[in-house]
Formats: sequence, C-alpha cells, structure tokens
Amino acid sequence: MGGTIFLCAYGGKKLDAYYELEKQWFTMGLVLFGVTASIYLVIKQLNRINKSDR
Repeated sequence: MGGTIFLCAYGGKKLDAYYELEKQWFTMGLVLFGVTASIYLVIKQLNRINKSDR
C-alpha cells in the first residue's frame, strides 16, 4: 500500500517538474489515485479472505 502511494507521488513530482507547473497538480492527482487504488485492493483482498474462511 505504501509502495503504491510512494510510486504515485514520485511519478507526480517528476511530471510536475517536467511541465514546470506552479502547483503540484500531478502529484496531488496521482497520490489520490494511489490511495484510492490501494484501498480498493485491500478491500478486495479482505473480501477474498472472508469468503475463504466460510
């Protein structure tokens, strides 16, 4: 989970630097995407674990 968010933040910083933006739009957007994707994957794994326990 942390790795996904870190990679999204790193990629966002690189894109912001490449396009020389005043605000860090790519960083914010990619971090939000990384958090959302990570939460989705954790919930999906928890549902799979719960189904196997029954």
